[in-house]
Amino acid sequence: MEFRHLSGPGWRGPTFCTLGRSSGSFGGSDGVGVRRIIEPLNQESSENAGVAKRRFFAVCLGLGLLLPSAARAEDVVQGEEASTEILTGLASDVEQMVARTKPIHWEARRSCLYYAFAGQRLLARQGIAASLWVGTIVYDPGTPAAYPITPHAWLETADEFIDYSTLPRWGKVTVIPHQWVASKQSDVDPGVTRVLVLRFPEDLDILGYLTVHRARFEHMAQPRAEAK
Repeated sequence: MEFRHLSGPGWRGPTFCTLGRSSGSFGGSDGVGVRRIIEPLNQESSENAGVAKRRFFAVCLGLGLLLPSAARAEDVVQGEEASTEILTGLASDVEQMVARTKPIHWEARRSCLYYAFAGQRLLARQGIAASLWVGTIVYDPGTPAAYPITPHAWLETADEFIDYSTLPRWGKVTVIPHQWVASKQSDVDPGVTRVLVLRFPEDLDILGYLTVHRARFEHMAQPRAEAK
């Protein structure tokens, strides 16, 4: 498969879509930056699993990494349904933001995490709340055209699955209404289901990895004068 895991020195977490290694300025060559983020969570987990779990999701929500799933997102999404026109109309802005924020050595077609970060940020400006998820997806599951991507990062609103990282791959934003999205293999209807999404379970290493790259993204996304 084209997508695979890469390991950086001192870091055993996954990369997304063969994204590349964490930037030294955010993770450190020995992974110390990531460990500082996740160690408090690990310590608390050993003391009180319930508290640790609540803190895990509180950190995720604070970072804007994960919001409630689409089935429970009515209290998060504000305003009218996100139209495909609005979602796809942000394509150029998303590409420009990814080019400015992703690590320079990462290929655009393998930078799904930054496409998700950029899409989420720009959608928020339109009043559209989108949750960011990581895991495995399969386009056209159960058919000869099935196209799996793992690991992968994508967005979901209350109504749609959104993948901005298909811009450099296929030249378009992928927007799929939830009625054509399956969340488990047994729900796949070949020829009807357009994408199968399998979200990664709670994982502190993944949270640490996302935290490092979220920090990089937020820093690089600032206007030049502010970023200095």
